[in-house]
Amino acid sequence: MFGQKSITGVIDLKDICLIGITGNRYSGKSLCGLFLRKKGIPVVDLDDMYLEMAGPGNILHKKLILSLGGSVMDKYGNIDLAKLSLMICNERWVELLIDDIMSECMNNVVCNMADYFISKKYGFVAMESIALIGNSIENKFSQMIIVTSKHNEMKKRMLAASLTEKASNAMLKKNVLDGLGFKNKKSYHILSNNKTPDDFKKSTLEALDIIYEEETNKRKKR
Repeated sequence: MFGQKSITGVIDLKDICLIGITGNRYSGKSLCGLFLRKKGIPVVDLDDMYLEMAGPGNILHKKLILSLGGSVMDKYGNIDLAKLSLMICNERWVELLIDDIMSECMNNVVCNMADYFISKKYGFVAMESIALIGNSIENKFSQMIIVTSKHNEMKKRMLAASLTEKASNAMLKKNVLDGLGFKNKKSYHILSNNKTPDDFKKSTLEALDIIYEEETNKRKKR
């Protein structure tokens, strides 16, 4: 199946296959990414990159302050992600504004990362983020893994991560799957993370087998 270092050592791929990993907060995206890494597929955490871009002086920080003012800043001048998350969950106009700002940044990041991995001769690369569907960035991906989990399971994880009851409830109101229209030609692989980690690992690896087969068949038809 997949090689441990370079996927191109297993099958000759002319183009890179970008796999998106998305889902609600605390649904299990990072765990899914871990399983892919163990199969030799590089996984880029786009959300971590956005955190860096939201640092003082960086482009995302400047755009957020310009659009929302001091309401999203902490006392040190940094973006208060807890405040921003609550605003996104509670105010539709803030959600649309952030989607617009993030789409521009995401397009640049995804394209640059894809170019890098193509230069390294990787055939498969995964990118993980909460915001990969229902916007322009969705079309960058050949395959999409969507991680779902029951609200009570996600809330347990949120509280275990020291989120407040108020913040947890607000985040659970926002469902990233609302933007999922199944209109694109890419394949969606919806994985449920409600049982044991072993069960989730099994379903993730089964999805990888399907992705490998679909991408192989695409290239045979070219």
